[in-house]
Amino acid sequence: MKRTTWVWVSLVALGLGMNACGGGDSTTGVGPGNGGSGATAGASGGGGKAGNAGASGTAGKGGTAGTGGAAGTGGGTKVDADGDGYDQSSDCNDNDAKVHPGAQEVCNGIDDNCNAQIDEGVSNIYYVDQDGDTYGVDNPATNLTACTAPLGFSSKSGDCDDTNKAVNPGEAEICNGIDDNCNSQIDETGKTVWYIDADADGYGVDDAATNQLGCGAPPGYAGKAGDCNDADPSINPGTPEIAGNTVDENCDSVVEPCLIGLIECAGNVERHCDANGLWTAQVDCGAQICSTSYGCVNCLPGTATCNGATSHMCLPDGSGYLDTPCDPLMGSNCDQGMCTGPCAPQALGKSYIGCDYYPTVTMNSQLTNLSSHFAVAVSNTTTTAATVTVTQGATTVATVTVAPDSVQVVNLPWTALRTAAATTLTANGAYRLRSTQPVTVYQFNPLEYTTSGGSTFTNDASLLLPVTAWNVEYIVASRNNWLWNSYNLPGFYAVVASQDGTAVTLTPSPTGGSVRAGAGVPANGAATVTLNAGSVLQVLSQGAATFDLTGTRVTSNKPVEVISGHDCTFVPATVGYCDHLEEAMFPLSTLSKEYIVSAPSLPTQAQPKAAFTRVIATEAATALTYEPPNAAYPATIAAAGGYIELDNASAFRITADKKVLVVQYMKGQDAGGNSGDPAMALAVTTQQFRKDYLFHAPTNYEKNYVNVISPAGANVLLDNVAVGGFVAIGTTGYGVARVLLGNNVNGNHRLTTDQKAGITVYGYGQYTSYWYPGGLNLADL
Repeated sequence: MKRTTWVWVSLVALGLGMNACGGGDSTTGVGPGNGGSGATAGASGGGGKAGNAGASGTAGKGGTAGTGGAAGTGGGTKVDADGDGYDQSSDCNDNDAKVHPGAQEVCNGIDDNCNAQIDEGVSNIYYVDQDGDTYGVDNPATNLTACTAPLGFSSKSGDCDDTNKAVNPGEAEICNGIDDNCNSQIDETGKTVWYIDADADGYGVDDAATNQLGCGAPPGYAGKAGDCNDADPSINPGTPEIAGNTVDENCDSVVEPCLIGLIECAGNVERHCDANGLWTAQVDCGAQICSTSYGCVNCLPGTATCNGATSHMCLPDGSGYLDTPCDPLMGSNCDQGMCTGPCAPQALGKSYIGCDYYPTVTMNSQLTNLSSHFAVAVSNTTTTAATVTVTQGATTVATVTVAPDSVQVVNLPWTALRTAAATTLTANGAYRLRSTQPVTVYQFNPLEYTTSGGSTFTNDASLLLPVTAWNVEYIVASRNNWLWNSYNLPGFYAVVASQDGTAVTLTPSPTGGSVRAGAGVPANGAATVTLNAGSVLQVLSQGAATFDLTGTRVTSNKPVEVISGHDCTFVPATVGYCDHLEEAMFPLSTLSKEYIVSAPSLPTQAQPKAAFTRVIATEAATALTYEPPNAAYPATIAAAGGYIELDNASAFRITADKKVLVVQYMKGQDAGGNSGDPAMALAVTTQQFRKDYLFHAPTNYEKNYVNVISPAGANVLLDNVAVGGFVAIGTTGYGVARVLLGNNVNGNHRLTTDQKAGITVYGYGQYTSYWYPGGLNLADL
């Protein structure tokens, strides 16, 4: 039987060769078998194995060994000595793991990525840089390729002048005739626009037709434009603007006005800014003096000289001089044109405190108990004793010493003014009171409400104003001519002069044109009368009950004092009893548009007793409002010098659109309360309130009170005791406290507060009373 031997061929993946297997073919008893043929070499594999020897035939010879197959073309594995994943068939340096196909080429003189190139793409071209400005010249003859810059070379090219360090592509172009930035252009950005400057003031005219572009200024040109007048070197944007002319000096298209009302003096030449904001023509003041406050004046305000013991001081408006004796009776002498000492006018200011007063008896014809006294209470407001001298004309009436922080009452003789039957002018009719220290002075007409076992019944008192607070214009507050049974009693006003040659002009109010003629004053009350120092002009009303001196205007050429009131009257006119009224008027310049008034307390009543409040207009068509509002109160006063009268028991605020004078009147005893009788007091505007008062309440009255009107939350001390119990006055932010005063030894009291407040002082006896403001500032408002 025939036996077949298989030849196996193994296919090796990815190109491995086929293995050859030797084989024999024998027959039993036949000769040796043929040798096996070698296997065909693989396409890419390694060499095939040698064929197996053929099996010996039973009788045949052993077969010849087959030859080994040829090596395959790809299946074999080569050596990778540096372990970088590439064998020697592809790695160009199998001893350096950093060198192999796909490696990053770096600048090191080696073919890192086995692409037969060295440092390709990573070496730099460097350019010769002779001037060291970091820019070189791109010249193939001198360029170098290297990993780092050789000395004298730069990585940047483009230098157009390698001998000038200031010329290269990194420089800014300047106007110098050189291509500084190597962009093949010269001075393309550095040129300046120049403007024609005909007046050579450094500013030219911007005109496209004449403007020039260049590095430097052509002759007759300037680098700044904006000249609005190239023919005048004083006109250009750099010139300060001169106010008050029609020239635009600084070319801003605005003509600046001067400050309207401003006065300038150039030496003794004056000009002023008119209502259009333009300077007037210059005026030489000649024999006068140029003042920046008033223009051409007779003297320069604030200047003064001494004429012996008299201060010769220029008036504030420069219109002339004020001669002020520096009176030794006021502890003063003249030095460098000014009076010295605490009583000098400049030291005192304007308030109710002063050193020179004129107490004056006024009409009180119904006083029958003549053991009572006309008197003044002098309160010393200082820490130094005051020497007080009272004179009448050339006669010394009294000299007293008032200790510090104390009061001294000085009784003075009655004068004929108390019982005058007509308007009179009385030479030396007033007393003059002078002190060496600042004091406050109250006059009483009379002082006592009982004396020698009897009552006086007709009393009032007044806070006097010192001469330093006097002025030249006043409004009178009085009451109607009083007719009752057989009585025909007048209201009055008294004008007192402190200087010779004082001309006083009287202008009656709408109700004041009927007076008891005399002393050059006709029955219609309109006149001008001249007074000398110490003289008193007392004007009395007459006629029907509609006639009332209230609202009459008193003006003068020199400062005066005005005391007004009533001989004796009921308040109201039909309710008993008759009492004397008087009060020193406040100058018109010190009046204001806002007042707060409060009714007085009464010992026999739990609530305040209603009082009358008069509001007197200083100008026509005066509008009024009230807080709290009261629809029953009038809203206007039609005429200058006209008045309204309000009946009020509660405190309230009066606000006007023009200055007003406000005065209050107590009602008679028969109006309720079984105490007191008419009295009169001026209300003080809130603008003249103070923080400190030293006031006097007479010790011979049964009850004395002070009403305090103060801002809410203020700390108010009366004789060092806190004042409480304030009652709010509407929404004004103020409150009122009515305080019963204790009868201390001398009647002096001090009130202090941390916010400005107002006070009014009053007192009662049987069928008599007094009432006056406790103090105030008297600044011009």
